[in-house]
Amino acid sequence: MKKHLFLIGGASGCGKSAICQMLAGTMDKVICLDGDSLWHPQIFNMENTGQFYDLWFKLANDITNNGVSVAIFHAGLGLPENLTSFAIDTFDVHFLTLYCSNEELESRLLSRPEWKNAGERAYGFINAMKGMNMKYQHLLIENKIDTSDISLSESSSKVKEWILSCM
Repeated sequence: MKKHLFLIGGASGCGKSAICQMLAGTMDKVICLDGDSLWHPQIFNMENTGQFYDLWFKLANDITNNGVSVAIFHAGLGLPENLTSFAIDTFDVHFLTLYCSNEELESRLLSRPEWKNAGERAYGFINAMKGMNMKYQHLLIENKIDTSDISLSESSSKVKEWILSCM
């Protein structure tokens, strides 16, 4: 029997990291990991995305060998096209998409200290995230949560319910 791997994706600002932090330690036999933990230019760049994703899948495999499931909250890992053959062969993969309105996304991103006074650079990033947000909204994935008008607590509860329903 394959091991459970939960991949929760969405653009920056849709709530992945905050939900991951809120859920950490709240579920028996599920480890929640923020995909940004390994986000570093020496580990991830556009030329080695497959290697980066495989690193995550191998880490998840090591963790699941201890009898627990893994939930990874990360933008790129939440896209089915980024699954590697190792992940497909090793896991029963479950996808969940988080998204919000582009207005809410912009508001959330502009409230972050690193983007408050970043000027044009901030808007370049924000526009890229709006595009990614729209991609996630239209993905052919059955499980989606719109975090636009619900609290972090409610978003977290919905993610937790989804994870537990898949086990």
